[in-house]
Amino acid sequence: MLAGCGEQLPGNTRLCPLKDTTVAGVQARVTSVLFDAAGFRELHVAWRTKDYDIVVAELTRAYGIPCSQATTSERDSYETLTNITTQWCFTGGSMTLVKYADDFTATRLNYVANLAQPALVATIPKMPETL
Repeated sequence: MLAGCGEQLPGNTRLCPLKDTTVAGVQARVTSVLFDAAGFRELHVAWRTKDYDIVVAELTRAYGIPCSQATTSERDSYETLTNITTQWCFTGGSMTLVKYADDFTATRLNYVANLAQPALVATIPKMPETL
């Protein structure tokens, strides 16, 4: 549910935080949607890193095999971790999931609508009702 959209930002954009959201079957820590004059532009979701395996499995089940996946080695204070960046490509935009984001404390998803075409909610791939 929309928690309310903040004041209009530069470029006629509005950032709208969402409250109490479950995305890909997991309670999200943070969810926000960005709108501009053309409509929907971006979706941002963050989960606890321990939920990564569930999230990536549900997104793959819903949207199929990713169009790309890359791994990098990231060093936190104690160890070297293998970070995974997975991307799904759609006609209307792309969705990127990063396993270790925000100082290794969150798994983060960003969906960005293509800017070359009007961003309409209809271009967002629909998640199955069971998620």
